Amino acid sequence: MRTDLRVADLIGPGWVSGVRLGTGEELGADVVLLDIGAVPLVGWLNGSALERPGPDLRGGVAADEAGATGLPGIVAVGDCAAWLDPVTGEHHRIAHWSDTRDRLSIAMAALLGVDPGAAAAPAMLTSQQAGALVQFAGRLHGTESMTIEAGSVDTGDLLAVYRRGDQPVAVLGIDRPVQVREWQARLAGPSADPDPANPDPAVPAGAVTEASAPG
Repeated sequence: MRTDLRVADLIGPGWVSGVRLGTGEELGADVVLLDIGAVPLVGWLNGSALERPGPDLRGGVAADEAGATGLPGIVAVGDCAAWLDPVTGEHHRIAHWSDTRDRLSIAMAALLGVDPGAAAAPAMLTSQQAGALVQFAGRLHGTESMTIEAGSVDTGDLLAVYRRGDQPVAVLGIDRPVQVREWQARLAGPSADPDPANPDPAVPAGAVTEASAPG
């Protein structure tokens, strides 16, 4: 796995046989997967009374932090639902099956008028990639420091923890499900999140260090 690289060109004799990186390096590849994002198919809702996070519904159906829309008795869950993030104060979509699964109970609580206390819990995403279990939990603004708490890129399994100051706010694990769950319980809630426009200046953006696994 290589990160922080850009693909400058696809190469091959009429079909893709590799990629050329922005550094000029060429890598052979039997298959190239392009992840170009998604646009929610909600055009059929145009003209309805549902609120939208932007000038139209291209950003999805706007909902509060518990999935409730502006229409009483109607909630939005799934790839097309743009929930309000209580930390950033902005609506955004998380197009991942595990997020949809986890938000169903929160939306049902909103319908029933029950306090959806889990609405502020850090998002948790799980995926299988090339035979490895990849898990992420928390929220990132892009200015956090990151430490490798266990494993390494070379061994193919690792646990990375992101912090603002001394407070852990997100965790990334590759084939480390037990430790991901342990760290997820330590993650900061919304009260520990600063204004994203004014991050903690004491923490160098993108700083990476090595640390031993927690005992």
